Amino acid sequence: VEIIATDLSPKNIEAAREGVFSEWAFRDALPGFREQFFELVDGGYRIQKTLHAKVSFYNLSIQEQLSMIAPLSLDYVFFRNVAIYLGRKDVSTIHERIAQRLAPAGVLFVAPSDPRPEMSDLSVVSDSTTTIYSKRNGTANVESRARALNSSEAPPRRIRQKTPSPFERPRRAHRIVVEPIEERQPESVV
Repeated sequence: VEIIATDLSPKNIEAAREGVFSEWAFRDALPGFREQFFELVDGGYRIQKTLHAKVSFYNLSIQEQLSMIAPLSLDYVFFRNVAIYLGRKDVSTIHERIAQRLAPAGVLFVAPSDPRPEMSDLSVVSDSTTTIYSKRNGTANVESRARALNSSEAPPRRIRQKTPSPFERPRRAHRIVVEPIEERQPESVV
């Protein structure tokens, strides 16, 4: 398993490398998830070293990252809470590039607030707190892939970035996480 994570902010990359998350980061996590993959430390919860070692961190834009990844090479893409900050044309281009890089039965996860992909290459598999899209002609395995992500063997959903090299030559990546690292708490809860 290889996890690639990017962010434009060097400050966010450093925070991700520390691998420490506040209680707020686990507000929607499955029961037992935090205890299984994190340890309590001063300032929050630190991701297990064995999982953290599988993450490569890059200071790149999503456009740069996708241009360096071989087609049909990604099993999972977490593109959450990023598209809401981009223009419609940029989002459309990014969705197209993600679809091109998804392996057969590859899965794209987007947040409820994110714009939805408008393309025939992807089909909606699930639409709850996270909308899940699958590459067409590969939907048979998507449910088992989604279940695997939530199983005890799956890596945490919110892992972030490391240092360059996987982009020097095309190779198959198994996970890619693309979402802001910065934690935001709501101003008010209704």
